[in-house]
Amino acid sequence: MVDDELYAVRVPRLHPVDTAGGGDSMTAGVAATLAQGEPLETALLVGGAAGVLNIARHGLGTGNKEAVRVLAERVELRPIDGTDEPDDTDHTDHPDDRRPRRSTTRRVATDGKIMTDLCALVTNDDGIESPGLAALAGCAIDHGLEPVIAAPATESSGTSAGLTAAEDHRQIATHRTTLPALEDVPTYAVAAHPGLIAFTAARGGFGQKPDLLLSGINRGANVGRAVLHSGTVGAALTASINGLRAMAVSLDVGLATDIEYHWESAAEVAGRALDLLLDLEPGTVLNVNVPNVPPDQLRPLRRATLATFGTVQSQVQRLDDGSLEIFSVHVDDEPEPGTDAALLAAGHPTITPLRSVDEDPTVKLPDLD
Repeated sequence: MVDDELYAVRVPRLHPVDTAGGGDSMTAGVAATLAQGEPLETALLVGGAAGVLNIARHGLGTGNKEAVRVLAERVELRPIDGTDEPDDTDHTDHPDDRRPRRSTTRRVATDGKIMTDLCALVTNDDGIESPGLAALAGCAIDHGLEPVIAAPATESSGTSAGLTAAEDHRQIATHRTTLPALEDVPTYAVAAHPGLIAFTAARGGFGQKPDLLLSGINRGANVGRAVLHSGTVGAALTASINGLRAMAVSLDVGLATDIEYHWESAAEVAGRALDLLLDLEPGTVLNVNVPNVPPDQLRPLRRATLATFGTVQSQVQRLDDGSLEIFSVHVDDEPEPGTDAALLAAGHPTITPLRSVDEDPTVKLPDLD
């Protein structure tokens, strides 16, 4: 009751784990908020958040302050005026409720992270054992997504959006596996290129159709028009033409091998880009490149255009036996200002929206009749 008016406290839906202490936690939340000089209405919101958070965890008082604060933003006070019945809806997910749910609405997990009911397919072209793949899956979890990992069993760099599998008769061999610290995430090593993995995922090949695809974190930048050849970007573009939001993420490590890889920096920038992606239309593709520096040395994220060329380019040489060798070299030419290659070289993470294959209405053709 507030100012002689009755209110119902409506809390968000969370999965119950242990209902003991929910009332005590609500009372404590109300008392603590009032002690800070906040109005009763605010105290009721915080108390409701503390109470529902408690029943979603094991142990009294195990929720953190930030979780309560964020969750309180979704608690509602609804006046009971005598004509409307109180809302007695049960806003918890019962363990025996097996009805499928799909939603793009964000919610709050019991550790304070914003959660969604969105499924993300995580893939790459460096292969299932790449540390960058695990880092990107961890980023998805940190942002409340429900990831499924499906990546090539072996390295598949430079495969673009190719639909190539290692088996005959159009069969794709998959092997269920686990990655360290991601044991609860469904994970598949797939004998196929990332483009085909994205294609099959969009058709339910790894469970439900995902809501978005995350590709990377690639060992090496994917900048300029050469992204056409990237398996990392190819997977994202394939997802796009199948109606999914997608993001490709790459770490700019150059050609060096004996270096420290700052996957955590790429994951941090990927998380910021992921927040943008979730608010964009299905079919959107974002290409993200991150300098290989510690997180505290990252410069501001910048939107970039595609460079005509990057700082690492491929060259072809014919060998004495008649075969061709393709190898990568650094070039000293300065990329165009404002492009992904230029901004990345200057220490900025970059983000570039990409569009997949489309017709070009600007080309003038003679009358074909």
